[in-house]
Amino acid sequence: MRWMSSSACAPGARTAPMNARPITRKATHDLPTVADFDADAVPAWTLIRTMPAEARGVAHSLFDTLKANRMVVMCSGTHMRSDDEIAAFICESPATLPLIEQWGFAARDDEGALYSPHLLQREIRRQERARKRAEREENLRRFEAAQAAGIIPADDTLRGHHAKINGGSGGRPRKGETAGQAKIRRAQEAEAAPPSATSPSWCPCPLRQKPKTET
Repeated sequence: MRWMSSSACAPGARTAPMNARPITRKATHDLPTVADFDADAVPAWTLIRTMPAEARGVAHSLFDTLKANRMVVMCSGTHMRSDDEIAAFICESPATLPLIEQWGFAARDDEGALYSPHLLQREIRRQERARKRAEREENLRRFEAAQAAGIIPADDTLRGHHAKINGGSGGRPRKGETAGQAKIRRAQEAEAAPPSATSPSWCPCPLRQKPKTET
């Protein structure tokens, strides 16, 4: 599966899951080629404070230079920059680049190009937001078209319409759960429910009336 750039994030387009996603430079021209990038494995940026001083400044220079040039990977077209070229580009010494990689503030992609995991993580999240925004806009467009055709009442809202659909199907699926998995879970919960929750085992008895006594 190929990770697509934001310009290709159309509704219905296939995208990889958030973790362990393949990324190819052929599709984006500005992202590293990584077969199984795990965004959750990227160290927190604040951990840079604990790095040795000589490597901390180089890590900052690498990140800032890539960010300022709107880059994620150290490539120029199809050319992968060597360590000496990278050092000249960020105005630092190449001696500390292996240490930065060891600490997780730089990495090599499948083709050997140096890239910033933090900038790649940001780009993936940006593309996820763009994909979700495109889905919301497409859902709104379809909803308005259905209203114009008289399929949905004119006074209904998109949120209210979805609430009716979710309510009719037993509520929204849980986080990370598909519609099919939610249906199976609801059926299992209904079977495991105690009898008193669905059919009471007792029934009300009529009150006895006291016999009338003659006075």
